[in-house]
Amino acid sequence: MPQTEIEKETFSGEKDIPDAVTVEANEGAEKGNANGPNGTVPASEGEVKEKPGIQENDVKCNISVDGKANTTDGEITENGTAAWDSSMMMDAGKKVETEVAKNVVTGNAFKGTYGVNYGRIADNLPSPRSVVTLLKAAKIKNIRIYDADHEVLKAFKGSGIEIIVGLGNEYLKEISVGEDRAMYWIKENVQPFLPGTKIVGIAVGNEILGGDDHALWEVLLPSVKNVYAALRQAGLGKSVAVSSPHSEAVFTNSYPPSACVFREDVLIYMKPLLQFFSQIGSPFYINAYPFLAYKSDPEHIDINYALFKSNSGIVDAKTHLHYDNMFDAQIDAAYAALEKAGFPKMEVIVSETGWASSGDANEAGATRQHARTYNYNLRKRLAKKKGTPYRPKTVVRAYIFALFNENLKPGPTSERHFGLFNHDGSMSYDIGFTGLKESSAVSSLLSLKESWLGSSHSLAFATCTTVLLLVLAS
Repeated sequence: MPQTEIEKETFSGEKDIPDAVTVEANEGAEKGNANGPNGTVPASEGEVKEKPGIQENDVKCNISVDGKANTTDGEITENGTAAWDSSMMMDAGKKVETEVAKNVVTGNAFKGTYGVNYGRIADNLPSPRSVVTLLKAAKIKNIRIYDADHEVLKAFKGSGIEIIVGLGNEYLKEISVGEDRAMYWIKENVQPFLPGTKIVGIAVGNEILGGDDHALWEVLLPSVKNVYAALRQAGLGKSVAVSSPHSEAVFTNSYPPSACVFREDVLIYMKPLLQFFSQIGSPFYINAYPFLAYKSDPEHIDINYALFKSNSGIVDAKTHLHYDNMFDAQIDAAYAALEKAGFPKMEVIVSETGWASSGDANEAGATRQHARTYNYNLRKRLAKKKGTPYRPKTVVRAYIFALFNENLKPGPTSERHFGLFNHDGSMSYDIGFTGLKESSAVSSLLSLKESWLGSSHSLAFATCTTVLLLVLAS
């Protein structure tokens, strides 16, 4: 996806903050597991030696001319990748390198570095058309929904706002059957709305690996391959990215940062998925929540470390890297796991992060002030366009959960209080969305103007009546 220049606003006298906020919707998927004893997820270990181009061992999947990816004979090796007959390696390797190079998807279907989730599990939210108005007032240029709701897609027609749609978990078994099923879904939910509605990506499932439904583990990769192949067949392979976000349940451990690895039972499914995503240029998406880590162990986690406030931080004994906030540690944890799995060049994008403004009695840290502090400081951190201690040259990208408080989400009270905005569009707390403030001010001004005009008309009528009576009396 082409990058565009990010508009900026002054953020309370501090660093400039991008107004080009991306929105991603989460339809109520459970958040990732809380982190370990010290509340951080591991960062990676050692130096990364990048490999130029596609190496022989990288070629594990054959992408045919029509874009359909297939393993050879369906054989899976011990490390979870498809095994190849040696006589086919040279020709197949050339074919994969040529086809992937021609049709690679950049994966970054987002503008800037900052995003917001637009979840809709509620019965009191503004209409999609009103949401368009709200997003434009806030200068939010991208959204993401975890379905392909037609009313939403229609509402965003002509808005210029870019959308990533979601292919829900409930569809994966059907989509995994064949490319034709994926093509049908795309023809029903993507193609009819192009180009008026700017659909730039499809998220295939949400938090599948590491979840309770092991049957979905089996069908995730076939579904991803079928969606990608169908997009290419439809001529959308270069304009619509394919992704699949994960929870932190895919990791075995969480502290120190350099110790992170994928769970053994997850890795057998994760590795071939990563192999395919590396070939088509898609990043690794992780849902990372310092809030959940702090909530799980408030006695041993410094709240300032979780909120980006001044603190002594931690030092990873293996990498000797210093972390002054948990968010960066969680990202480097994912890099550690990816490197150990054989994918040191894959970018990590945080697909969900946020802080609840209210919670149950046992949900430590779920306060309005903490939520504002986390989201305010996170916005400033992302605006710096910097990397993490372990990946300083890779700019961090993240998406906040969520746009609205969602009153129908199941679970603890915190689940219904992650919104930056209330159901009526008013701010839950102020983190610098001046566009919304201006919109409210304009509305107030219009009301005042209408009130003044009404009073003026009444005053004019009364004055004229008085003059007429005086004339008659004389």
